[in-house]
Amino acid sequence: MRSKNSNSLSVPLESELDDLVSRLARPDADRRAAMPLLGRLVAAYPATSGQRIFEYFIGQNHLAIRPVLRTVLAISGAPELFQPLFGLLWHSDPQLRELATEGLVKSYKFNFDLPFLDKLLDLMADPDENVRENIAKIIGAHYLRPGRMLYRGRETLSTAQIDRIIEIAEKAEGAVKAALLRVLGSPAEEYLSAVPLLIESLSDPQNPGVIIAAADALIEIKPPVPLAIAPLLDCLNHPDETVRWHAAETLGWVGQTVARVITALLVASNDPVSLVRQKAIISLGIMGHRSGNRVILERLLELTYSADERVRERATYQLGNQEINEPFVLNRLVELLQDPDPTVKTEAIGALGKVGDSRHIPLLEKFITPILVYTIYSEIVGQQAENAIREILSRAS
Repeated sequence: MRSKNSNSLSVPLESELDDLVSRLARPDADRRAAMPLLGRLVAAYPATSGQRIFEYFIGQNHLAIRPVLRTVLAISGAPELFQPLFGLLWHSDPQLRELATEGLVKSYKFNFDLPFLDKLLDLMADPDENVRENIAKIIGAHYLRPGRMLYRGRETLSTAQIDRIIEIAEKAEGAVKAALLRVLGSPAEEYLSAVPLLIESLSDPQNPGVIIAAADALIEIKPPVPLAIAPLLDCLNHPDETVRWHAAETLGWVGQTVARVITALLVASNDPVSLVRQKAIISLGIMGHRSGNRVILERLLELTYSADERVRERATYQLGNQEINEPFVLNRLVELLQDPDPTVKTEAIGALGKVGDSRHIPLLEKFITPILVYTIYSEIVGQQAENAIREILSRAS
């Protein structure tokens, strides 16, 4: 077999590669089995097998499996293939441009440093709208992700870079603007200059994606911004359910504990869409914990009777977070230990750990069993009960 740096394939390797490529065009099970094997082959021999896959990808003989070949190139993580993929962003074939973009976005090893961002921002002046959109997606995918900026921990952009992104985003629309707004979400002080643009973007009349990106960025910045309240409250009535649940979530962080926000979230907790109700419950829980608002407490208690298991789960968790050990709260949490849904039961156990006392330890001990556990849920419930008992005992000591 040839070395990894050889420019040609050995006969056995070429046969193996062609066999795997042919399997990509077969039914799903065969394709799923072949993809990781081919990805490892490309990663091991990027100059040979990787180059061959790239040629298949851009050629005309494998059009039906182009998206699959793109995924193989992305999952291989071979750095030698990043530059060829990057070059396709200017290709005349729109499908290749789009697939190359998706490949670079999906490739978790496509790792570039902050100075390279300036080069990407230079490309945002390209006259081709598709190229601008693709570059924005790549910037967003590799610079925004909370908690792992640049995959080496959060690295703050320079003030000049932030200002430049703001300037470009102000003139952009749709998917390009949404991708750039996401980059502006960071708790670092330098990003506060983006808040006015983010608030303005909450009222975008055309693109829900822009609203969602702005709301997500505001959650990362976490500024208590009174000016954001009005557009976020409007978003709670948006026809797009994704906009509604992002607005409900964001209000918990930037809405402050004011009556009109609480009232709007109480209404949102009745939204016909479960995820909107869940996000409203989380935000109500945050505000209730800050303020000790009795109306919120009563609403959380009421929502633990919901027919929706996920709503009951969220409400039970937030009920415990209020840290109120009054009898009507404790009695309801004890009742929820018998809930048929294991996640609700687990949250009730955890909540009792926060607000319960020694009287509840015998109830919690029933969930701890020395015999073989047959389901993962039983094991999780048992572990939660042990943690809750330790928490109660630590408070009593």
